[in-house]
Amino acid sequence: MEAIGKHKLEFYKKLDAMIDEKQNVKLVISDSLYDEIIQSIKAGRNQDSQLKYWAKDEFRLNSKENIEYLETIGGKMIPRYSQLFEIINALHQTAGHGDKEKTCKQVVTMALSLMCGVFEGL
Repeated sequence: MEAIGKHKLEFYKKLDAMIDEKQNVKLVISDSLYDEIIQSIKAGRNQDSQLKYWAKDEFRLNSKENIEYLETIGGKMIPRYSQLFEIINALHQTAGHGDKEKTCKQVVTMALSLMCGVFEGL
């Protein structure tokens, strides 16, 4: 197995363990729930469910280059669960393969950019 694949498997193994430990699925949004939220937002009035009201209150649908994605009402981009490794790996590359501290600084920089609405790249 190539190194990146091994790291990816280990990342998701640890992430899933953390979610299980915290017993809080709200830490991340699974790909299936992500798709349900998008469909719920698109269905609008044609759907009567608790999901519709939650989705309407918490998220908005946006798109860039014909790719739909969710944002918080405040405009923060929400990545899919399956994208998390690629995001962190890209930040690790940006940090020059630096250690955890350099990568964490990149994550903080990206998070601040997301809050300001200036992050472009995903």
